[in-house]
Amino acid sequence: MKKSFLILLILLTSIGCTKEDKYNANQKNKTSLEKLIDGNQRFLNEKTIHPHQNKKSVLDNQNGQHPFAVIVTCSDSRVAPEILFDQGIGDLFVIRNAGNLISDIDMGSIEYAVEHLHTKLIVVLGHTECGAIKAYAGDKNNDYKKH
Repeated sequence: MKKSFLILLILLTSIGCTKEDKYNANQKNKTSLEKLIDGNQRFLNEKTIHPHQNKKSVLDNQNGQHPFAVIVTCSDSRVAPEILFDQGIGDLFVIRNAGNLISDIDMGSIEYAVEHLHTKLIVVLGHTECGAIKAYAGDKNNDYKKH
């Protein structure tokens, strides 16, 4: 009797769990880097689950955010970290600018995320054929040619 009751309890518990609950439980013991890698694999395999992309996530984060990673990336519309890493609201602290070059303001944002939000991972996400980097490298090459 005890065994059948336990099986029934486990079954009812698993039925009551939402997809989001199962995802959150699965992510709990993973490192920040593992979460990004897993999300990117889902994206590449076209098996995205779009976690934390709902009204509940907005409400859960209204009094504070707890992103697990800072992503410094280009403003290019083809580089969207939340999509590429299959993450949602409150998961990533994203800093975007042309060529992902870090200014004093950007550095202040990174410091804020690390010191106040306790974010443990910083990723600089570049991409191929970046026009800003090409322009920057081209200007530098032209300066060298003048001397």
